[in-house]
Amino acid sequence: TRWQPLHWILQVPDVVEDHGGFDAVIGNPPFLGGKKVSGAQGTNVREWLVNVVADGAKGNADLVANFLLRGWSLLNRHGTIGLIATNTLAQGDTREVGLDQLEARGFTLTRAVQSRSWPVSTANLEYAAVWGARSAVASEVPLVADGETARRISTLLEPAGRVAGRPSRLIENLRIVFQ
Repeated sequence: TRWQPLHWILQVPDVVEDHGGFDAVIGNPPFLGGKKVSGAQGTNVREWLVNVVADGAKGNADLVANFLLRGWSLLNRHGTIGLIATNTLAQGDTREVGLDQLEARGFTLTRAVQSRSWPVSTANLEYAAVWGARSAVASEVPLVADGETARRISTLLEPAGRVAGRPSRLIENLRIVFQ
C-alpha cells in the first residue's frame, strides 16, 4: 500500500484546535534504519521527514527519531510522551535528530531505559524506552534512568552528570569509519 499522511487537524480538530494538542502520545514505532528510509518509503517521504518533521536536521536517523518528534509536536503544552523503540534512539544521528532537538526545545525526560534485551527469545534485539514531558516537571516528580533516581536524564538515556551539552568527537577518531 502507498504511504498516506494523517492530517491530524482534519481527523481530530477538537483535540488540535480546542485543546491545543493531545495530553499524551504513546507508541512502539516500526523500526526502519536511517539509510533505508528512502528506499522503503521513497525520496519524497524522506525529504518530508527531514524538512517538516525534523526541522531540517539531516543525518541517517532511524525512523523512530521522526516518530518521537512528530509525537512531541502533537502534544499540548502540558503533554507527555512515552515510546518504546530500538536502543538506537539514544545513539548517533538518531539521538541528534530526535532527543537532542527535543531537549533544546524544553523536553524533559522523566524516565528512561537505555538498553535492555527484548524479553522473548524469538527476538534478538535491544530496546530503549523513554517517557517525557513537553515542558518542565515539578521538582517532586522523580526522574528515573534504568531504575536509578537522577537529578536529570541525558539524551543518552542515562543519569546526567555535572557536564551538560553535546558530546564532542575525539580527534583521534577523525579518519575512522563507523557504520
